[in-house]
Amino acid sequence: GVGMSPATLAQVYQPGFTTKGAGGQGLGLAALDREVASYGGTVHIASTVGVGTAVTLTLPGACANAAAPA
Repeated sequence: GVGMSPATLAQVYQPGFTTKGAGGQGLGLAALDREVASYGGTVHIASTVGVGTAVTLTLPGACANAAAPA
C-alpha cells in the first residue's frame, strides 16, 4: 500500500473502521488485535504515507517453562 496518515493509523483498531469505502467491513484489524491479545501478544503497526505499512505481531513462546536451547 501507500501508507497511512497518523489520523488513519489512530483508528485502525476501531471495529467498523475501514478505508475500503462502502464495500469494506472494517473488522480485520480489530479482530486481529483482539485475537493476538487473547494469546498474550501484541500487534504493532508502523506506517508512513508514500512509503508503506509494516505490521509486527509479537506472541509469547509456546511453553514458558521450557528450557532454553543450548
